[in-house]
Order: sequence, then C-alpha cells, then structure tokens
Amino acid sequence: MNWIAGIWNVDGHPIDPDQLDRLGAPVKEHAPDGCHSWVDRHIGMICCKCNTIRVPLNEASAGSAEERKTRVCFDGRLDNRDELLAQIGSNHLNCRHATDSEVVAALYEARGTQCIKEIVGDFALSLWDRERQRLLCARDALGVRPLFYYFDGKTFVWASRIRQLVELRQISRDLDREFIANYLVRIELPLGLTPYKEIKRLQPAHTLVIENGKQHLERYWQPDPSIQVKYTSDREYEDHFRELFRQSVRLRLRSDGPVWCELSGGLDSSSITCVAHDLMREGASSNGRLGTLSWVYDEAHDSDERRWMTAVLNSLDVIPHYISCDSYYPLQHFAEAFAHWDEPSYQSIFYSRVRRTAEMLRESGVRVVLSGNVGDQIVVPGYTPIYIADLLRTFRLRQVAKELGRWQRQFKLPLLTLFVNSCVRPLLDHDRYQFDAHLPSVRNPVPPWIDPCFAKTMRMKERALCRLVSPSFRSRAYQSRCERIMEASETLSRGYLANVCEHRYPFFHRPLVEFLLALPWTQLFRPGEPKSLLRRAMLNTLPEEVRMRRGGRGPDHAFYLGLVKEWPRLEPRLRNPRLAAMGCISSAAFREALKLARGGYARSLPLLIASLSLENWLTNCEV
Repeated sequence: MNWIAGIWNVDGHPIDPDQLDRLGAPVKEHAPDGCHSWVDRHIGMICCKCNTIRVPLNEASAGSAEERKTRVCFDGRLDNRDELLAQIGSNHLNCRHATDSEVVAALYEARGTQCIKEIVGDFALSLWDRERQRLLCARDALGVRPLFYYFDGKTFVWASRIRQLVELRQISRDLDREFIANYLVRIELPLGLTPYKEIKRLQPAHTLVIENGKQHLERYWQPDPSIQVKYTSDREYEDHFRELFRQSVRLRLRSDGPVWCELSGGLDSSSITCVAHDLMREGASSNGRLGTLSWVYDEAHDSDERRWMTAVLNSLDVIPHYISCDSYYPLQHFAEAFAHWDEPSYQSIFYSRVRRTAEMLRESGVRVVLSGNVGDQIVVPGYTPIYIADLLRTFRLRQVAKELGRWQRQFKLPLLTLFVNSCVRPLLDHDRYQFDAHLPSVRNPVPPWIDPCFAKTMRMKERALCRLVSPSFRSRAYQSRCERIMEASETLSRGYLANVCEHRYPFFHRPLVEFLLALPWTQLFRPGEPKSLLRRAMLNTLPEEVRMRRGGRGPDHAFYLGLVKEWPRLEPRLRNPRLAAMGCISSAAFREALKLARGGYARSLPLLIASLSLENWLTNCEV
C-alpha cells in the first residue's frame, strides 16, 4: 500500500519543494519503505511506501523508467497483470522485472487514457504525460483506494488522504453543508463531496484529466444490464460463482508477510476464511499458517458470535486471535478518535477496538487483512423483491402472481402491501431506491433530532431516499442492485487501520461483481434463503451450522452498554453540540435520543452513531 500525492502548477510556476514535502509529511511515519519524490519544473509527485508485495530493486520512486515520457504514481494492486503484459508486448517492456507503475505507464503509452478500463484490481493513480502536458488521475472501479483533489484553475493538488491536502495553506478548511446533510441521513455516500468545500473526492470508476488548463471528469466503467448469465441448472451458477470467488481470494492472498482474515462467524467472513485456508493448503501462499482476527463479547452477549466462529475454527488449521470487546468497548477514548480519521466516520465509535487491532497487527508483522465487509451489498440484491416490478412492466402477469404468492408466504405481509412495495412504487418513482412504505425508516427517514428548518432547507427526506446511480436503468431490480454496490464503496475500512495494514475485500472483485449483476435475482435471494447462491456454493466448504445460519448479530448491544459506561465523560461534551450551533440538529431532541439509547433503544441506531461521530469530529477538528 502506498500514499501518493502531487502538485501541478498549471499556470507554469515552478514547484516549491517545501509544498511537496508538506504533502508527504502526514503519512511519512507510516511508510517504512520510504518516501520518494520527483519534480519536473512545474509538476511534482511523491509516493510513500508500505510494501505488501515484494517489488523489484529497480522500483522507481514516483514513476516509470527514466527514459520514458510518462511518470506514474501508483497505489494498488494489478490483479490482471499477466493479461496487461500480454497486451503491451515484450517489445515495450521488460516484463519480468517491470513494476506495476511501469506496466501502467506502458499500457497508457499503448492505449491512451482508455487504458484505465482495462485494469482489474484495487488502485488509485496519477499519471503525467510530459509530451502532451496532461495529468491523468484515476480510481478503481469499485472505489477501494481513495483519492482526493483540489483545483483552483491555477494549481491542481491531489493526494491519497485529505489530511495531506489540508497541510497546504492555500486550501480553505471551510465546511461543506451539503456533505453534512448527506452524512446525517445516509452516513457515507460515494459522491464527490468531502467535509471541506474546496477538497473533492474522485469517485469510483472515474478518471480526471487535466489538460490545457481544463479538467475533464469521466466515468470509465459502469454495470452493463445487457449482459445476462443464464444457465439451465443451479449447479452451473454455483460452479461459476465458486470459481470466481476462489480466484478473488487467491489474488488477495499475495503478500510477503503473514495474512489474517477477519472472522466474525457470519456467512461472508467465514466463507473467505475457509476458502483462504483451502487455497493456502493448496500452495497459493507460502507465508505460513493463516491467521484469524475475531471480536468476542461476554457482557454484551447479544453481540457475541463465538458459537459460529468456533465452528469455523474447529474445522481449520489456523492461528486464531481475539479481542475482548468488553475491555475495548465502543466510545472508549472517543475524544481521541478524531485525530485518526480525516473525515467523520462511524468506525471512530469503535476507536478503542481499532487501536488494539492495530497494535496486534504491528506486533505480528501483518500488513494484509482479508475482510468480508461489503458481502451483504454484493451477494444480496435487496430485501424487497422488486424484480417482480420488471415482470409486471413486461406484462408477465401469471409470473407476477406466482412470485407475489411465494414472497407473501415468507414475509406474512398483506398481499396489497407487498404488491405496492415491490411493483407499484418501483415503477412509479424512479428517483427512489427504497420502496418499503410500511417500514418506519422509509416513512420517516429523517431522524427526529434533525432541526426541522435544516431538514426542510436541505431536503433531507429526498436525500435519504434518493438514488445514487445515474442515469437510471430501465430495470428497477438492476437499479436496486447497483445502488447497493455504490453505497458499499465508501463504507470500507479507512482512517487508523489504513496506516497499519492493507484491507482487501474478496467480494469487491470486479469480475465477481459483474457476474453477480448478470444473474437472475432469484439465484441470489429466495424466500427464506437470503444469500442463496453463496450458501449453495459453499456446500462442503463451510461447516453446516454456519452455512445454514439465518440472521446475524451486530454491535448494537455493545454500543448501548458503552454509551452507559462513557456517559459521564460524553455528557459535558454534548451539552452544547457543535451541530446544534450550526443549526443542523435540535440539542434537546439529540439528548433525548441518547437517553433512550442508554436504555437500550434507538429508532435508527446507524444514524445516531453517524451524528455522534460527526459531532465528535466537528468538535475536535481545526476549522
């Protein structure tokens, strides 16, 4: 994993080396493999390295070979490196010793800016074309690696982290109320906004080209609804899924050091752990035994999942590691958390646990962790069967009646309610992505502590329910699945742990995502069988107790107990909330919601956590 940054004085002024050093300063301490920079008159790049995969000794600091006209700063992993090398050809590159940066540079010289769509893997990059005086920035299709930028028409600055940009005095720290409004009702959105007005986030699957003093933002990849996979048997779907899933895990096992898997006992993390274990036994990695990392609860027993993680561990030869979340509980040392996240994050609520995780990873020399995060969004197309709306749209009425009957028996809702939610609303309202009108979170999506005037001015209800993927797809089911994937990209592990290890997400493998999007809805989710395809494909891989598990446990109970424990320290800080002073929330209503939470109830716990994390960040950040 690398941290990249750079400055281009588009107006032709020479680079101030001190500014380049300032961009690297916030991440230097986390880069044991050094920071290297490159300057060419009015443009400079810096790359700070923490290698997880061995690189050739001729690795260039911030780019390709000296004789090339293209310089590349690359943070990421090329999962289809062999295919890219075959496209480039040996005449253009010494394939055996080429670094990833050199591969990208050669690919660009052969294909131009369109080369980015050929890359499979997690990455963020910047590329300088000296001959054309063109700068290209890009982010991977699913948004695993972040990239931020600032442009005032004269100077373009980019970096892997926001804190690198705010080191520069010319960038204002004025807050963006649009970001705050989004965060309060949707937590984290994969839009181009950040907490600061002048700093933008490059969105997933986008390139940004600066040329002739102008910027051009373009989406280079998006799902294609015309691609459909139709087999004649369940077995064929399962085999295809299993092949892609094993490929994804194998690619993410590449590391020069130990690899750990997060193991919660849920279906997603357990599947990754078992497949990784099998692949390592087959020789996919030579880095010793696989390690696992699990969180256990005694006091917060409703959050504990030891029953299922133990079933997994008993079937494997791995090295288990545990963190007691009674000792490292939510909201512990909460005031310190802001220093480790560049922007508000619900993950900061669990700062104590995250800090302990970082300590364990450092002690064990682990730089790669596999995570089941985003599995829900990828293998579950949605919890309302709105594929029935597509059947109704194409007048397949007999099939509509059949599917409504199947789901009505499962949900035990009135047939009319199910018909309205899964057929009528999706077809009539193309700007929404949630259609369960009977759910409180859809009827009243704005938390009661949001100030009514702020909610009205910022159109908070519309923000809470609006779709993100534009333009909309004709198929409402396809739209819903894309929305879930889009929302997942900005909920990945950021902040503190990003300084210590590289989180890799096997469910966020582009070929796997494209395959799942091409499947019929009923292959992924059947009445009474969520994650149907994953469960079927993991037969004889997962312990049956885990494979057939229904439901899951979250950190809710632990949060409620942590809030009670920490209330004497939190209460003085929340008497005059910064959000209330900004006109965003009602102080009295917010305190009432926290009072109910101390009693073990929250109408919308995720949004309450979001408001707490935002308040903590605002109170402590320098603005």
